[in-house]
Amino acid sequence: MLVMKLLSDWFGSQGRPGESGAFRSLLKSSRKELKSLAAANQRSWGLGQEDRWNFSLDTGELVFHFPKSSVRTTAQIIGSFDRRGEIWTWSWANPAIHDRLTRHAVRLRDYGREHDIHRLVTPTFEATEGDGWDMAALAIRLCDAKGAYKGPVEASFLFITFDEVQIRE
Repeated sequence: MLVMKLLSDWFGSQGRPGESGAFRSLLKSSRKELKSLAAANQRSWGLGQEDRWNFSLDTGELVFHFPKSSVRTTAQIIGSFDRRGEIWTWSWANPAIHDRLTRHAVRLRDYGREHDIHRLVTPTFEATEGDGWDMAALAIRLCDAKGAYKGPVEASFLFITFDEVQIRE
């Protein structure tokens, strides 16, 4: 329930000036899909209740650690949200992130080019944490990911999408 409450609190943006009604509708349906997947992942394996998490920039493996198990999956980095400066940075614009980990973010950039959506093609933009969730939700929708995670990294949050999980006891 905690994950659902947090997602409900963060969502709510109605889009930005100049964004089409079709894109706003896509955002809305993407948010619903993310909420549904988050609830299912929370029920089935405990998303949001992990003791700790790790992400390998070398392999793209995301691991959630629980007292008696771990959950492993492959993942993509969508971008990061700097809490101090309130800035979103796309993973494709971050030279420290290998291209193999930015495929979902690149798909969103391509969609932005096709549909003239400024924030999807701009390397960085003023944002809120909710914008990070919106970008993760769009990636789930457009790339058929199975979930998303927001991981704290220093003064930022890393927004990650992930595939099917493997539970190890």
